[in-house]
Formats: sequence, structure tokens, C-alpha cells
Amino acid sequence: MFVTKCILKLAKASKLCNTLISKDFFVMITLIDEDEGLRVSDIHTILGGNKSWISTLCKGLSNADLASSTKTGREVYYKLTEKGSEIASHAYNLIFSLIKVENFDYILHDDTYLLEPNFIQSENIFQELWKIGYPLYTHKGAVLLDRKENYFYFIGKDQNTRPFTIDFFLKDLRRVEYRFDECYKRRYSPRVKPLIIEYIKHNDEDVLQKIYLFVNYRKVSRTTKNSKWFEILNEKLDHHKQEKEETPLLESEDDVSSTV
Repeated sequence: MFVTKCILKLAKASKLCNTLISKDFFVMITLIDEDEGLRVSDIHTILGGNKSWISTLCKGLSNADLASSTKTGREVYYKLTEKGSEIASHAYNLIFSLIKVENFDYILHDDTYLLEPNFIQSENIFQELWKIGYPLYTHKGAVLLDRKENYFYFIGKDQNTRPFTIDFFLKDLRRVEYRFDECYKRRYSPRVKPLIIEYIKHNDEDVLQKIYLFVNYRKVSRTTKNSKWFEILNEKLDHHKQEKEETPLLESEDDVSSTV
């Protein structure tokens, strides 16, 4: 489910996909394997764009019997019909083929667990999450690194099964660590070291975000791809730091005038 949505993220940056693929197919692909359906706002979280055209497309899919709609209170949920699922599957395969033609350089892993400290109110929540038998997490999904565009993308769902995304350019990466710390302590089981990432949100130097990742977690062996991602992200971080240091400072107007 989440890998499919990561591929959609790549497709949005693909010239071929934007030229050849209808927006209807993009909406349909977001609904693949969504047995409970998604709201317009959920689809918007995944695709971005304009909510009004997403709503229009969903109604069109429903009228064409490619999606069904169910109203729960004031919320309307859309999910694919059998015919819609078949068409969405073909559309996804086409998009995946177009991305391969464009030679996108990316790394993608499913079964990724993310802990966002802002969601943790007390240690009692840690104790409850521990009982699940997975790493302590607030969101489960997939993680994507596009090496060409240099951005990081996580998509998953929160504890209420609502879509959740994190998206930032690697130039906004500020720190990467692979260790336990004061928040994610060693005593919590299973004892898998988290990948700690700090980044600037929306180019706002005053808003530093921290997340903990467990990439491609395997419960039986308690293994992850955290060490691999640490190496990749640390390399990117060092590269951007070096670029910043090598960028020559522009002379101020006062310095220029003083030399005249």
C-alpha cells in the first residue's frame, strides 16, 4: 500500500507521467488496497494539489462505477470497486514502467516505523506501544529517498489510520544519528537502535523537527536498514555542509564602495 504511494510521489516529478497519465488514475492509485476507503482530505494529503478537483474526480469515478462512496456522518469515504481496482492496477504498472524509462535514482523501503516525539505525551504511551511487539512508533509506512531531486519522503498512517506524510529536501537536513538517546531508551524492547533525523521544516530555520525511524523492520530477526540509511543520509549531510562552506560570501555594498 505505502510503496504504491511512494511511487506516486515519484510520478508527480515525472515528465512522462505528467504528460501521459490522467489525474483520474492518480486518484485511483491512492485508493489501491484502501479497504476502508479514503476521504477527499486524505487523498489530498497524499497527492497535494487542489481539494476541489480531487472532490470532482472522486465524484466522477463514483458515477463511472469505478469507486463507491460511503457517507459516515459528515464524512464521505471513497474506495475502488472491483472494476476500478483492476483499472487502477494497470494504471500503476504503467506509471511504474514510465518511471523506469526515466531512470529515477531512488531508494525505497516498506515496513518502516516512525516515532515523532511530539505525539508522545507520557511514558505510559511507550509502555502501550511496547506491548505491540514492534519498535515504539506513532506511524507505520514506507520511506523514499530520491537521489536525483535530493528529497526525503515518508508516507504512512497514524494510530487513527489517517494518512500522514513527511517531506523535506536534503539541504534542510541538520543532523543524523544512529543510537539510543534520552527519548528512545535502550530499556524499551525490542532493542533496535533508532535512526534519529533532525531537519528544518519548510525552510524555517526556527522550526527544527526530530523523528525516529526503523527502516524495513523485520520482527523475527529484529533487523532494520537503519545502518544503511544512516550512511546514505550522513553522506548527503556532509556533502551539503561542504557545499555551504565552499560557497563564497558575496561582498556587501559597503565593502564594494570602500574599494572604489
